Amino acid sequence: MRHSYAVGPGTTQADHDRPLTPKGVEVAAARGVDMAAIAPDLVISSSARRAVQTMEGLGLTDVPNVIEPALYQAGPEGVLHLLSQLADDVATALVIGHMPTVAITTRVLLGNPGVGSFNPAGAAVMTRSGPWSEIGFGGCELEQYLS
Repeated sequence: MRHSYAVGPGTTQADHDRPLTPKGVEVAAARGVDMAAIAPDLVISSSARRAVQTMEGLGLTDVPNVIEPALYQAGPEGVLHLLSQLADDVATALVIGHMPTVAITTRVLLGNPGVGSFNPAGAAVMTRSGPWSEIGFGGCELEQYLS
């Protein structure tokens, strides 16, 4: 999942510290309805303020969450490494990150270079076959694209 709408770059704030806009807060809350229906077992968020605020805005207060600093500047390899470390009793994980990594990682997991970009708070719901430790290229199928 991509974080929700944030204050644009070029402000006086460091990129890591950019917050959600009021629209971003509203969109994150609305996306929370979709995410609650998916019922993740774990939410992993980048440490960037806008990603953490997206995670909080989803309202998944009963779901364990982790703020992972490495996701802030991670490329697809970093996300795949993180996923490969998950315990197999985590059936569904929600990862909140940044563009272009969200789109590229989705393409890798689906083995599909045709997946497009993600709007703020956009998400790809995928199912995997096999254990997390073996996740990689083409290891998932797209169930739903939430733009």
